[in-house]
Amino acid sequence: MVKATIKTKFGAEITIDSDRETIEYIFLALYRREEEKKRWKEHMIKRRANLGSGTVPKSTADRILNLKSDGFFKEKRSLRDIQKKLDEMGHYKLITSLSPIILRLLRRGELTRYEEEQKLYYIENENEKK
Repeated sequence: MVKATIKTKFGAEITIDSDRETIEYIFLALYRREEEKKRWKEHMIKRRANLGSGTVPKSTADRILNLKSDGFFKEKRSLRDIQKKLDEMGHYKLITSLSPIILRLLRRGELTRYEEEQKLYYIENENEKK
């Protein structure tokens, strides 16, 4: 058995008396939680900065259409690429919530989807380039 003591930033002390694997698991969970809080804080700072910069798109679809007008979809882009770009802009979205938005844009003819080496990519609609 191993004993570990955790001191919180609020002054509480927690003592754990358990096996090494359990203590490592607890410390890893606490570390991940702190990292997630840090990422969320950075996300909110970026988002607030974008709010002060004038007109802000109201929906994720509007943000994606802004990316399109900026030329982001002139090259093939994966869902992961789109997610990363939105994240850089301070608009964090899970891929699972991004997929239906992209699907609606495909149905409206805003984007075109194609498959290459069993991976899906998105690009500007060919008809709009003319």
